[in-house]
Amino acid sequence: MHDKFQLVFAGEILSGYTAGVVREALAQRLRLDDERLERMFSGERVVLKRGVELDRALHYVSQLELLGALLHIEDSPPQIGRAHV
Repeated sequence: MHDKFQLVFAGEILSGYTAGVVREALAQRLRLDDERLERMFSGERVVLKRGVELDRALHYVSQLELLGALLHIEDSPPQIGRAHV
């Protein structure tokens, strides 16, 4: 089991919310410009945050659910880089 996770959004909206309201709320909350907002609602997976501990990831999920957005928590891919000797 990993101890770090990433938050992924694929444009999914929770039942009871409308796309316009969720888009506006996310744009305001995440301070998104029009280009980034369009990318988030393109239907493609967008990683919003990487390397997050589970409790923090759950916090983000619950906060964005209040705005009508469905986030997914996934294992973070392993970091590739130089080995420190």
